[in-house]
Amino acid sequence: MLNDIRELYSETDTHLLRDERPSGFLELAYNNPLFGEYPFVMLHDLKRAEQSPEHHPEGNVWNHTLLVVDQAARVRDKSRNASVFMWAALLHDIGKP
Repeated sequence: MLNDIRELYSETDTHLLRDERPSGFLELAYNNPLFGEYPFVMLHDLKRAEQSPEHHPEGNVWNHTLLVVDQAARVRDKSRNASVFMWAALLHDIGKP
């Protein structure tokens, strides 16, 4: 269990940069109480933001974000800065809730 926000950030960064499917880690992290605290609460709130089923059949913004992060992981090595690229993928809809 991650013990503080800095550790959660560091683990998130590591998984974004190394995992074939970072969504697996993010799903586990979502259940950590720290994920409900600032600044991660902004990601946590994505689950309550529903989207139009016409344009987003995957459902809420959280599900969409996990799909985007996994797709981004497939091409992150083409970026000049993989960390910035992956965090941008993770945070691209942060304002929707």
